Amino acid sequence: MRPRYLVFPILVLIGGLCWYFNSPKSAEESIIKLSGDIQTIYYDDLNDGVVKHNWIELQTKDQQELMDILESVSYYRRLGSTNIRNDGKALVLTIVTKDKRNVQIDINEHGYVVRDNKKYQANSLLYDRLYDWLGEAA
Repeated sequence: MRPRYLVFPILVLIGGLCWYFNSPKSAEESIIKLSGDIQTIYYDDLNDGVVKHNWIELQTKDQQELMDILESVSYYRRLGSTNIRNDGKALVLTIVTKDKRNVQIDINEHGYVVRDNKKYQANSLLYDRLYDWLGEAA
């Protein structure tokens, strides 16, 4: 195969990767693919080496508020280390659904989100909104 015939497939591959990593995704498409209603959220608040454990039982109203917060920003897929817990403040959420399925999501103050070893970039306000909401709901 001649080198000039490889140019088009390589350009298509590069274009596809650029589109994948720069197209916005919703929370439902990226981080919160749940098959049931949320029953409980266990969360760890990591702040300068200090870890605070807490949990909340969710009511229907609380679930909608949580989804509104998560859907308020777009998520962009990012490469790199999925260890975002050491970058200052972070929340480690373990969401338990009524059908006893667990989902773990890490969110740090810089707007990085990790779920299932996939890293996403969101707005840094996501951490603040979620932190405030968890404080009110607890």
